[in-house]
Parts: sequence; structure tokens; C-alpha cells
Amino acid sequence: MKQVKRIADTKEHYMASTYGGVQKDYRYTKNWNQHLTDDLYNAIRRPFEKEFNKEHHLNQIDILGYGEDMFFKLHQDTDGRDIGNAGIGRNWSSSTLVHQSDDLEGGDLIIYGPFNPIDATGHSRRVIKLKQGETVFFPSHWWHEVTPVTKGERLVIVTWLGSTPQEANERNTLSNLAREGKLSVL
Repeated sequence: MKQVKRIADTKEHYMASTYGGVQKDYRYTKNWNQHLTDDLYNAIRRPFEKEFNKEHHLNQIDILGYGEDMFFKLHQDTDGRDIGNAGIGRNWSSSTLVHQSDDLEGGDLIIYGPFNPIDATGHSRRVIKLKQGETVFFPSHWWHEVTPVTKGERLVIVTWLGSTPQEANERNTLSNLAREGKLSVL
């Protein structure tokens, strides 16, 4: 965590992109991925994969910062595809809080579950409040957002874990994970 914070404090960032490139009206977030070394990648990868008994592989890490007026609008990390069709790498998403300023206002991670709150009724809305070093895992096809920061700053590590689509269908259906005690629905 300290190494990630040091990168954010001392290294140049670029603006994070989406499937369509940098879109500041949809996602306004700092990114330090260009400073992610193999050693740091592996230090992050090992405990994440261990959480899933190495059944899923960590396929991407983003080091993201949110300052004043920064946000990420409502989205799915699978670009609208469900878990069976998400492809390699996007079965599970995670967010780990590295740092947040004492004066942080806004910047909340909100997870809605599998239903788009704009299109569905009866959705569950869960504001995720993490302490420094804590991680939340959720299925990548679940809708979520980061609300605009109105004051302060927040630094997170976001990851995606997954396997092939065939493995995802066989091993990672929500019902199988719940039955095996590996999933708690928010």
C-alpha cells in the first residue's frame, strides 16, 4: 500500500479511459498504471488469487485516484455482457482502498448488484465504506458507480479476476458460488 501511495504522490498520472477511450463526461479519474512494476503487480496478484484458491487469475490492475470533481458514472466492468459472456478476465471486480484524505466528501463506491437502477425496480443499493487496506469483491457484471468527490481525495487499487468463458460458466455461476459458501450477496 505504501508503495502505491508513493507512486500517486510522486509520479505523473494520465486520465483513465473506458472501452471508448478517455471520456471525461463519463469517467473522470487519474490513473498511474504506467508505473506498475512486475514486482508490485505480483505483490498485489498473489493475495487476490489466493482468495479464490487460484481458480481465478488476476488479469488487470488499475491504480486510480479521485480528486475534487472526479467520478465514474454508473457502469458494468463487463461492458454490458453478463458473467457467462464476459470473457477472460472480467468475472470478478475488486476495489481496495489505499488512501483517503480526512476531509473526503463524496467519492462513494455504490454497488447496485445485477440490476441497472435506472431500468429496474427493487434493486439493492449498497454504499461501500472501506477502511484503508480493505477490499470489496463483486461480480464484474454488477452495476456500480463512484459518486463525484466534492472535497478531498481517494486512492484505490482496482482489479479484475477471471478465467475463460467456459470455466466461468462451469465454476463461477452465482448459485454455485453461493452454494459453496464463496459468495455473499450484498
